[in-house]
Amino acid sequence: MAGDTGGEVGDDPMRLLDDPDEVERVQAALRLADRGEAVERALPVLVACLRRMMREEDLDDHDADWWFCTVAEGLGGFGPAASPAVPILIELLGLKSWGAVQAAAVALGRIGPAARQATPALAEALRRPFAAERLGRPGGAESEKQFPGTAERVALPSRSALAEALWDVACDPAAVASLRDMFRSGADWNGDAARALGRIGAGSPDVLPTLIEAVRDRGTAHRVEFLNTVAALEAMGPDAREAAPVLARAMTRVGAAERIAAASALWRITGRAEPSTDVLTAALNDPNVRLRRAAAERLEAMGPDARAALPALRAARDEAQGEYKGSSGRPRPAREPFARAIAAIEAQEPEPTPS
Repeated sequence: MAGDTGGEVGDDPMRLLDDPDEVERVQAALRLADRGEAVERALPVLVACLRRMMREEDLDDHDADWWFCTVAEGLGGFGPAASPAVPILIELLGLKSWGAVQAAAVALGRIGPAARQATPALAEALRRPFAAERLGRPGGAESEKQFPGTAERVALPSRSALAEALWDVACDPAAVASLRDMFRSGADWNGDAARALGRIGAGSPDVLPTLIEAVRDRGTAHRVEFLNTVAALEAMGPDAREAAPVLARAMTRVGAAERIAAASALWRITGRAEPSTDVLTAALNDPNVRLRRAAAERLEAMGPDARAALPALRAARDEAQGEYKGSSGRPRPAREPFARAIAAIEAQEPEPTPS
Protein backbone atom coordinates (compact mmCIF):
# COMPACT_ATOMS: atom_id res chain seq x y z
CA MET A 1 0.00 0.00 0.00
CA ALA A 2 2.84 2.34 0.79
CA GLY A 3 3.71 4.46 -2.22
CA ASP A 4 6.54 6.71 -3.35
CA THR A 5 7.86 8.44 -0.27
CA GLY A 6 9.58 11.15 -2.27
CA GLY A 7 12.78 12.91 -1.42
CA GLU A 8 15.60 13.71 -3.80
CA VAL A 9 18.35 11.18 -4.27
CA GLY A 10 21.18 12.14 -1.98
CA ASP A 11 18.97 13.95 0.57
CA ASP A 12 19.95 13.14 4.13
CA PRO A 13 16.82 11.75 5.78
CA MET A 14 18.23 12.40 9.24
CA ARG A 15 18.49 16.09 8.41
CA LEU A 16 15.02 16.17 6.89
CA LEU A 17 13.51 14.84 10.13
CA ASP A 18 13.86 18.42 11.40
CA ASP A 19 12.38 20.06 8.30
CA PRO A 20 9.54 22.52 9.02
CA ASP A 21 7.43 20.85 6.32
CA GLU A 22 5.56 17.85 7.75
CA VAL A 23 5.54 16.07 4.40
CA GLU A 24 9.32 16.29 4.17
CA ARG A 25 9.67 15.00 7.73
CA VAL A 26 7.33 12.08 7.15
CA GLN A 27 8.89 11.13 3.82
CA ALA A 28 12.29 11.08 5.50
CA ALA A 29 10.94 8.96 8.35
CA LEU A 30 9.40 6.49 5.90
CA ARG A 31 12.70 6.17 4.07
CA LEU A 32 14.39 5.40 7.37
CA ALA A 33 11.65 2.88 8.18
CA ASP A 34 12.35 1.12 4.89
CA ARG A 35 15.94 0.77 6.04
CA GLY A 36 15.05 0.00 9.66
CA GLU A 37 17.24 2.87 10.82
CA ALA A 38 17.01 5.65 13.45
CA VAL A 39 13.78 4.39 14.96
CA GLU A 40 14.15 6.60 18.05
CA ARG A 41 13.97 9.74 15.93
CA ALA A 42 11.84 8.65 12.99
CA LEU A 43 9.05 6.77 14.75
CA PRO A 44 7.75 9.81 16.71
CA VAL A 45 7.51 11.75 13.42
CA LEU A 46 5.20 9.13 11.94
CA VAL A 47 3.09 8.80 15.07
CA ALA A 48 2.72 12.59 15.32
CA CYS A 49 1.53 12.74 11.71
CA LEU A 50 -1.10 10.08 12.32
CA ARG A 51 -2.39 11.78 15.44
CA ARG A 52 -2.59 15.16 13.72
CA MET A 53 -4.48 13.69 10.76
CA MET A 54 -6.93 11.85 13.04
CA ARG A 55 -7.56 15.12 14.84
CA GLU A 56 -7.67 17.59 11.93
CA GLU A 57 -8.35 15.89 8.60
CA ASP A 58 -11.27 14.24 6.88
CA LEU A 59 -10.16 10.67 6.34
CA ASP A 60 -13.13 10.11 4.03
CA ASP A 61 -11.20 12.17 1.51
CA HIS A 62 -9.40 9.79 -0.85
CA ASP A 63 -6.05 11.60 -0.88
CA ALA A 64 -6.00 12.08 2.89
CA ASP A 65 -6.92 8.45 3.46
CA TRP A 66 -4.19 7.26 1.06
CA TRP A 67 -1.51 9.29 2.82
CA PHE A 68 -2.77 8.26 6.24
CA CYS A 69 -2.60 4.58 5.25
CA THR A 70 0.87 5.00 3.74
CA VAL A 71 2.18 6.44 6.99
CA ALA A 72 0.44 3.81 9.13
CA GLU A 73 1.73 0.87 7.11
CA GLY A 74 5.18 2.44 6.95
CA LEU A 75 5.50 2.17 10.73
CA GLY A 76 5.88 -1.56 10.33
CA GLY A 77 9.15 -1.08 8.48
CA PHE A 78 10.88 -0.76 11.83
CA GLY A 79 9.71 -4.24 12.81
CA PRO A 80 9.70 -5.04 16.55
CA ALA A 81 11.45 -1.73 17.26
CA ALA A 82 8.15 0.01 16.38
CA SER A 83 6.42 -1.45 19.44
CA PRO A 84 6.01 2.02 21.03
CA ALA A 85 3.58 2.77 18.16
CA VAL A 86 1.31 -0.17 18.97
CA PRO A 87 -1.22 1.94 20.96
CA ILE A 88 -1.98 4.21 18.01
CA LEU A 89 -2.17 1.25 15.65
CA ILE A 90 -4.75 -0.28 17.99
CA GLU A 91 -6.74 2.96 17.69
CA LEU A 92 -6.60 2.70 13.90
CA LEU A 93 -8.19 -0.74 14.03
CA GLY A 94 -11.39 0.92 15.21
CA LEU A 95 -11.62 3.50 12.41
CA LYS A 96 -14.28 3.20 9.72
CA SER A 97 -11.68 3.44 6.96
CA TRP A 98 -11.02 -0.11 5.78
CA GLY A 99 -7.75 1.08 4.31
CA ALA A 100 -6.60 2.36 7.68
CA VAL A 101 -7.61 -0.90 9.35
CA GLN A 102 -5.69 -2.88 6.76
CA ALA A 103 -2.62 -0.64 7.03
CA ALA A 104 -2.61 -0.94 10.82
CA ALA A 105 -2.92 -4.71 10.57
CA VAL A 106 0.01 -4.93 8.16
CA ALA A 107 2.14 -2.77 10.47
CA LEU A 108 1.22 -4.82 13.53
CA GLY A 109 2.03 -8.03 11.71
CA ARG A 110 5.48 -6.73 10.84
CA ILE A 111 6.05 -5.72 14.46
CA GLY A 112 5.15 -9.30 15.37
CA PRO A 113 5.06 -10.67 18.94
CA ALA A 114 6.29 -7.30 20.23
CA ALA A 115 2.76 -6.10 19.43
CA ARG A 116 1.08 -8.78 21.55
CA GLN A 117 -0.96 -6.16 23.42
CA ALA A 118 -2.88 -5.65 20.15
CA THR A 119 -4.15 -9.24 20.14
CA PRO A 120 -7.63 -8.51 21.59
CA ALA A 121 -8.12 -5.55 19.22
CA LEU A 122 -7.08 -7.61 16.21
CA ALA A 123 -9.43 -10.42 17.18
CA GLU A 124 -12.28 -7.95 17.65
CA ALA A 125 -11.57 -6.23 14.33
CA LEU A 126 -11.55 -9.60 12.58
CA ARG A 127 -15.11 -10.16 13.81
CA ARG A 128 -16.17 -6.81 12.42
CA PRO A 129 -19.09 -7.05 9.91
CA PHE A 130 -17.26 -5.46 7.01
CA ALA A 131 -19.75 -6.67 4.41
CA ALA A 132 -22.68 -5.23 6.35
CA GLU A 133 -20.82 -1.92 6.64
CA ARG A 134 -20.36 -1.89 2.88
CA LEU A 135 -24.06 -2.49 2.33
CA GLY A 136 -24.88 0.39 4.67
CA ARG A 137 -22.85 2.91 2.71
CA PRO A 138 -24.32 5.05 -0.09
CA GLY A 139 -24.76 2.90 -3.16
CA GLY A 140 -23.70 -0.24 -1.34
CA ALA A 141 -27.05 -2.04 -1.51
CA GLU A 142 -27.50 -1.17 -5.19
CA SER A 143 -24.02 -2.40 -6.03
CA GLU A 144 -24.66 -5.65 -4.19
CA LYS A 145 -27.93 -6.11 -6.07
CA GLN A 146 -26.21 -5.59 -9.41
CA PHE A 147 -23.09 -7.58 -8.53
CA PRO A 148 -23.89 -10.12 -5.80
CA GLY A 149 -21.00 -10.83 -3.45
CA THR A 150 -19.34 -7.46 -4.03
CA ALA A 151 -19.48 -6.47 -0.36
CA GLU A 152 -17.73 -9.62 0.79
CA ARG A 153 -15.12 -9.46 -1.98
CA VAL A 154 -14.24 -5.86 -1.21
CA ALA A 155 -13.88 -6.70 2.49
CA LEU A 156 -11.56 -9.69 2.01
CA PRO A 157 -8.21 -7.82 1.74
CA SER A 158 -8.80 -6.08 5.08
CA ARG A 159 -10.04 -9.25 6.78
CA SER A 160 -7.13 -11.25 5.40
CA ALA A 161 -4.62 -8.67 6.65
CA LEU A 162 -6.22 -8.76 10.11
CA ALA A 163 -6.08 -12.54 10.28
CA GLU A 164 -2.49 -12.66 9.09
CA ALA A 165 -1.52 -10.04 11.67
CA LEU A 166 -3.29 -11.97 14.41
CA TRP A 167 -1.16 -14.97 13.50
CA ASP A 168 2.08 -12.99 13.29
CA VAL A 169 1.45 -11.33 16.63
CA ALA A 170 0.02 -14.19 18.66
CA CYS A 171 -0.02 -17.41 16.54
CA ASP A 172 -3.74 -17.50 17.31
CA PRO A 173 -5.46 -20.56 15.72
CA ALA A 174 -8.51 -18.36 15.13
CA ALA A 175 -6.45 -16.52 12.52
CA VAL A 176 -5.93 -19.68 10.47
CA ALA A 177 -9.58 -20.63 10.85
CA SER A 178 -10.60 -17.24 9.46
CA LEU A 179 -8.13 -17.47 6.58
CA ARG A 180 -9.42 -20.93 5.71
CA ASP A 181 -12.99 -19.62 5.61
CA MET A 182 -11.92 -16.71 3.40
CA PHE A 183 -9.92 -19.01 1.16
CA ARG A 184 -12.94 -21.24 0.65
CA SER A 185 -15.32 -18.34 0.10
CA GLY A 186 -14.75 -17.70 -3.59
CA ALA A 187 -12.74 -18.67 -6.62
CA ASP A 188 -11.58 -15.34 -7.97
CA TRP A 189 -10.86 -13.28 -4.89
CA ASN A 190 -9.15 -15.53 -2.38
CA GLY A 191 -5.58 -14.69 -3.38
CA ASP A 192 -4.79 -12.72 -0.22
CA ALA A 193 -5.97 -15.55 2.01
CA ALA A 194 -4.10 -18.13 -0.06
CA ARG A 195 -0.85 -16.16 0.15
CA ALA A 196 -1.28 -15.78 3.91
CA LEU A 197 -1.88 -19.49 4.33
CA GLY A 198 1.18 -20.29 2.25
CA ARG A 199 3.31 -18.00 4.37
CA ILE A 200 2.03 -19.52 7.62
CA GLY A 201 2.62 -22.95 6.12
CA ALA A 202 3.81 -25.59 8.52
CA GLY A 203 3.32 -23.19 11.41
CA SER A 204 -0.24 -24.48 11.61
CA PRO A 205 -1.30 -28.12 11.08
CA ASP A 206 -4.52 -26.91 9.43
CA VAL A 207 -2.94 -25.16 6.46
CA LEU A 208 -1.64 -27.98 4.30
CA PRO A 209 -4.81 -30.13 4.40
CA THR A 210 -6.83 -27.10 3.32
CA LEU A 211 -4.60 -26.44 0.32
CA ILE A 212 -4.41 -30.10 -0.70
CA GLU A 213 -8.19 -30.35 -0.51
CA ALA A 214 -8.54 -27.36 -2.85
CA VAL A 215 -6.27 -28.92 -5.47
CA ARG A 216 -7.72 -32.41 -5.18
CA ASP A 217 -11.42 -31.70 -4.85
CA ARG A 218 -11.84 -28.58 -6.95
CA GLY A 219 -9.06 -29.14 -9.43
CA THR A 220 -8.92 -26.61 -12.23
CA ALA A 221 -12.65 -25.91 -12.27
CA HIS A 222 -11.79 -22.46 -10.95
CA ARG A 223 -8.56 -21.43 -12.65
CA VAL A 224 -7.70 -18.46 -10.43
CA GLU A 225 -8.35 -20.41 -7.26
CA PHE A 226 -6.19 -23.26 -8.52
CA LEU A 227 -3.31 -20.90 -9.31
CA ASN A 228 -3.63 -19.20 -5.91
CA THR A 229 -3.56 -22.57 -4.18
CA VAL A 230 -0.55 -23.85 -6.08
CA ALA A 231 1.33 -20.61 -5.36
CA ALA A 232 0.66 -21.10 -1.65
CA LEU A 233 1.96 -24.67 -1.79
CA GLU A 234 5.02 -23.50 -3.68
CA ALA A 235 5.69 -20.91 -0.97
CA MET A 236 5.69 -23.71 1.62
CA GLY A 237 8.41 -25.59 -0.26
CA PRO A 238 9.49 -28.94 1.23
CA ASP A 239 6.99 -28.51 4.07
CA ALA A 240 4.27 -29.22 1.49
CA ARG A 241 5.68 -32.60 0.41
CA GLU A 242 2.35 -34.32 1.18
CA ALA A 243 0.89 -32.29 -1.69
CA ALA A 244 3.31 -33.76 -4.26
CA PRO A 245 0.97 -36.53 -5.48
CA VAL A 246 -1.98 -34.21 -6.12
CA LEU A 247 0.26 -31.72 -7.89
CA ALA A 248 1.70 -34.48 -10.07
CA ARG A 249 -1.82 -35.48 -11.05
CA ALA A 250 -2.76 -31.86 -11.69
CA MET A 251 0.02 -31.57 -14.26
CA THR A 252 -1.80 -34.07 -16.47
CA ARG A 253 -4.92 -31.90 -16.65
CA VAL A 254 -5.83 -29.43 -19.34
CA GLY A 255 -4.70 -25.84 -19.02
CA ALA A 256 -1.14 -24.87 -19.80
CA ALA A 257 -1.00 -22.12 -17.17
CA GLU A 258 -2.09 -24.57 -14.48
CA ARG A 259 0.44 -27.16 -15.62
CA ILE A 260 3.25 -24.60 -15.55
CA ALA A 261 2.32 -23.51 -12.02
CA ALA A 262 1.99 -27.07 -10.75
CA ALA A 263 5.32 -28.09 -12.32
CA SER A 264 7.15 -25.22 -10.66
CA ALA A 265 5.56 -25.93 -7.28
CA LEU A 266 6.35 -29.63 -7.52
CA TRP A 267 10.02 -28.87 -8.13
CA ARG A 268 10.14 -26.44 -5.18
CA ILE A 269 8.56 -29.04 -2.94
CA THR A 270 10.45 -32.18 -3.98
CA GLY A 271 13.70 -30.75 -5.32
CA ARG A 272 13.46 -33.22 -8.22
CA ALA A 273 13.70 -31.97 -11.79
CA GLU A 274 11.35 -34.58 -13.26
CA PRO A 275 8.56 -34.51 -14.21
CA SER A 276 8.56 -30.72 -13.88
CA THR A 277 11.20 -30.17 -16.55
CA ASP A 278 9.22 -32.22 -19.09
CA VAL A 279 6.07 -30.18 -18.48
CA LEU A 280 7.87 -26.85 -18.68
CA THR A 281 9.81 -27.89 -21.76
CA ALA A 282 6.57 -28.82 -23.51
CA ALA A 283 5.13 -25.41 -22.58
CA LEU A 284 7.93 -23.72 -24.54
CA ASN A 285 6.00 -24.78 -27.65
CA ASP A 286 2.66 -23.40 -26.49
CA PRO A 287 0.92 -21.12 -29.04
CA ASN A 288 0.57 -18.44 -26.34
CA VAL A 289 3.82 -16.47 -26.13
CA ARG A 290 3.05 -15.36 -22.58
CA LEU A 291 2.92 -18.97 -21.47
CA ARG A 292 6.17 -19.67 -23.28
CA ARG A 293 7.79 -16.83 -21.35
CA ALA A 294 6.25 -18.09 -18.09
CA ALA A 295 7.72 -21.54 -18.69
CA ALA A 296 11.13 -19.99 -19.40
CA GLU A 297 10.98 -18.01 -16.17
CA ARG A 298 10.22 -21.17 -14.17
CA LEU A 299 13.07 -23.00 -15.88
CA GLU A 300 15.37 -20.09 -15.06
CA ALA A 301 14.43 -20.50 -11.39
CA MET A 302 15.31 -24.20 -11.57
CA GLY A 303 18.80 -23.40 -12.82
CA PRO A 304 21.10 -26.36 -13.54
CA ASP A 305 18.32 -28.78 -12.51
CA ALA A 306 16.60 -27.93 -15.82
CA ARG A 307 19.51 -28.85 -18.07
CA ALA A 308 17.30 -31.18 -20.10
CA ALA A 309 15.33 -28.15 -21.32
CA LEU A 310 18.34 -26.46 -22.96
CA PRO A 311 17.66 -27.59 -26.56
CA ALA A 312 14.06 -26.36 -26.41
CA LEU A 313 15.11 -23.10 -24.77
CA ARG A 314 17.71 -22.44 -27.46
CA ALA A 315 15.12 -23.09 -30.14
CA ALA A 316 12.62 -20.75 -28.45
CA ARG A 317 15.30 -18.07 -28.09
CA ASP A 318 16.27 -18.30 -31.75
CA GLU A 319 12.65 -18.14 -32.90
CA ALA A 320 11.71 -15.15 -30.69
CA GLN A 321 11.41 -11.87 -32.57
CA GLY A 322 10.66 -8.30 -31.66
CA GLU A 323 9.94 -7.01 -28.16
CA TYR A 324 7.44 -7.35 -25.35
CA LYS A 325 6.56 -5.20 -22.36
CA GLY A 326 8.19 -6.41 -19.18
CA SER A 327 6.83 -6.03 -15.66
CA SER A 328 8.14 -2.45 -15.57
CA GLY A 329 6.16 -1.61 -18.70
CA ARG A 330 9.33 -1.04 -20.68
CA PRO A 331 9.98 -2.93 -23.92
CA ARG A 332 12.30 -5.92 -23.61
CA PRO A 333 13.80 -8.13 -26.31
CA ALA A 334 11.52 -11.11 -26.98
CA ARG A 335 14.44 -13.50 -26.72
CA GLU A 336 15.46 -12.26 -23.26
CA PRO A 337 13.42 -14.69 -21.04
CA PHE A 338 14.80 -17.67 -22.91
CA ALA A 339 18.36 -16.32 -22.90
CA ARG A 340 18.17 -15.72 -19.17
CA ALA A 341 16.93 -19.24 -18.55
CA ILE A 342 19.78 -20.68 -20.62
CA ALA A 343 22.31 -18.61 -18.72
CA ALA A 344 20.88 -19.68 -15.34
CA ILE A 345 20.95 -23.34 -16.32
CA GLU A 346 24.49 -23.06 -17.60
CA ALA A 347 25.40 -21.02 -14.50
CA GLN A 348 26.79 -18.10 -16.45
CA GLU A 349 26.03 -14.43 -16.99
CA PRO A 350 23.13 -13.85 -19.41
CA GLU A 351 23.97 -12.39 -22.79
CA PRO A 352 23.70 -8.58 -22.85
CA THR A 353 20.46 -7.13 -24.15
CA PRO A 354 19.74 -3.59 -25.37
CA SER A 355 18.64 -1.21 -22.62
